[in-house]
Amino acid sequence: MRSVDLAVVGGGLAACSLVAQLQQRRFQGTIGLVEAGRGPGGRSSSRESRTAPGWRLDHGAPSFNLTEPPPDELRSLLNQMEREGYLIRDDQPIVGLNSAGRFTEAPQNAQLEGKRFRGQPSMASVCEGLLKMADPLLQTYYNKRICWLERDRNHWHLSTDDKAWTLAARRLVLSGNLLAHPRGKSLMRWDAIPLRAAVTKGFDPQLDDVLSCVSASSASIRWTCMIQLSNTQRPEITTNWPGQIWLDEGAQNRWPVERLVLQPQQNGGLGLVIHGLQESEPCITPEGGGSPAEARERMFLDALPGLLACMPRGESLLKEARSWGVMRWGAAQPLDNPLPSSLQWCSSSAIGFCGDWIDTPGFGRAEGALRSAVNLAGTLTANS
Repeated sequence: MRSVDLAVVGGGLAACSLVAQLQQRRFQGTIGLVEAGRGPGGRSSSRESRTAPGWRLDHGAPSFNLTEPPPDELRSLLNQMEREGYLIRDDQPIVGLNSAGRFTEAPQNAQLEGKRFRGQPSMASVCEGLLKMADPLLQTYYNKRICWLERDRNHWHLSTDDKAWTLAARRLVLSGNLLAHPRGKSLMRWDAIPLRAAVTKGFDPQLDDVLSCVSASSASIRWTCMIQLSNTQRPEITTNWPGQIWLDEGAQNRWPVERLVLQPQQNGGLGLVIHGLQESEPCITPEGGGSPAEARERMFLDALPGLLACMPRGESLLKEARSWGVMRWGAAQPLDNPLPSSLQWCSSSAIGFCGDWIDTPGFGRAEGALRSAVNLAGTLTANS
């Protein structure tokens, strides 16, 4: 049976920062990172074209920001990422857009405060670089969606849905809360919440508190639409357009969009990612048949002519524009009831938690994910 000292479920920014920080702290033991997708990134992942080499679109987070000075350990991690070229400062201009189609000042938003960073050449590069830093310790398992958790006296046992793939670990970290949240049960059609089923209530009061807090939390649902605007160099456009365009309330009432993110490509082409508004319902109901994803894509494409008309020479790209489809983020951003940092590690059950859903500066954003990873790495190293 596959076995590691520490299993980390998830391959997003929190999980990748955790294993990189463990390497910097000289963690003693083997680590297995288990991710449901084809590679790392999570909500900071990128979509690559199979037919156009070099084309990448960041269909989740286009960048991240730090609103407060980071602790020394996090600063050291980010500095190394900058030195190695995986991370650069994001100084692209950001503007607002009103219902009349005119640019305004950028809105006040926690995601735009402080110092901003982005991955190079794409946001997926951030997680890829962090994992390379952790390479001596790390075993990676992709395309493995964990659906079953079991806990015996000394080990956690993680399994995929058919139980054809399993991993044993002395300690476990969840970088997301799907395996602990009631929404996971409904989304994945599980009979029970995996983490609750693995540890009997009352065995670990601290873990009981974690599950109680998580069950009371909620997260936003978002859709993003990826557009290949132009496959040729258009300097008259790329020099006059900002990096991000945030719609004000009036503009959001006119178009079902939160913001637009322009992404110049290495070959001189131009990509666009449309970020939809926060939703509370699982999905829209399409009229006239088709899947919710198809209906969502139609809605964004119908709004595209009006959005491009707001920008200098934007309408000239309509004939060239091609959709890469939509991406649904079932838990795009935690909204409430953050998990107290004092509950990040449950020693009786040998399980820890990190992510933007932890109560740290930057809750609900990448900053919170990074800080929570550094905090947990310190605890794990001290107990290794």
